[in-house]
Amino acid sequence: MTVAVYGGKFNFTVKAGTAGALRVVCVDERTGGVNGSWVEIAPSKTFNDVVASWAAPEITALAADGFLSGYPDGTFRPAAPVTRAELAVMAARLCPGPPRGPLPADTPAWARDAVRLAVYRGTLPLLAGGFFRPEAAVDRVSAAAAVASLLPEETLPPAIVPPYRDWESVPVKSRRPVAILYAAGVMRGRPDGRFDPFAPLTRAEAAAIFYRARLLAK
Repeated sequence: MTVAVYGGKFNFTVKAGTAGALRVVCVDERTGGVNGSWVEIAPSKTFNDVVASWAAPEITALAADGFLSGYPDGTFRPAAPVTRAELAVMAARLCPGPPRGPLPADTPAWARDAVRLAVYRGTLPLLAGGFFRPEAAVDRVSAAAAVASLLPEETLPPAIVPPYRDWESVPVKSRRPVAILYAAGVMRGRPDGRFDPFAPLTRAEAAAIFYRARLLAK
C-alpha cells in the first residue's frame, strides 16, 4: 500500500484480514515529533481466491457493502454450492423485513432471523418433516424462483420465453420466474445454451444474480 503525504510518499504492508481501521501518523524522523499529518484507512473485505473468478467484480462489490461474506480462512469459495441458509441470508439482505413465524429446529444461530423470514414469505419453504435443511445445496431453478419472488413487480419486464436448449426440462411451475429473470438480465444460462435447472447454484453465480437484483430492487 502506498500513502501520499506532504513532501512525498511511503509504502508499507498490512497483513490481509487485519481487523479494524488503520490510522497512519507521520512522525518527523529528526525530532521524533508528530507533525499532525495522518490518514485513516478503513478495512476492506478481500478474498484470496476470487481473482480468477468470472464474478470477481460482483463478489468484491457485494463484500465491500457487507452483503456477502467469506470464510475464516480468507476464502470466498466461488465454485462452492450455495446452501439454503446462505440463500436465506442473501434474500433477507436483498429484501429486509422483521423475522416472523416459527423457527425451524435445525436452523443455525447465524441464520435464524433470515430463515424465519424466508419460510414465512415462502421464499424457501420447509422440506419434508418440517425441517429447513440449512446445509442442503440450492439448485438453479429454486434460486430463480426465490429471487424473482423478492423483486418489486413494477421493476420487472414482461416474461419472455428464454432460448434455453433445455427449456422443456424446467418445471412448468418455475418457468415464469426463470423467464422473468432472463428478461430482466438478472439470471442467464450456461455458455452452451442450457439453463441447467437442477445444477447447484454456485456462490459466484449467486453473487452475480444478487448484484443485478439489487439494481432492480433499489
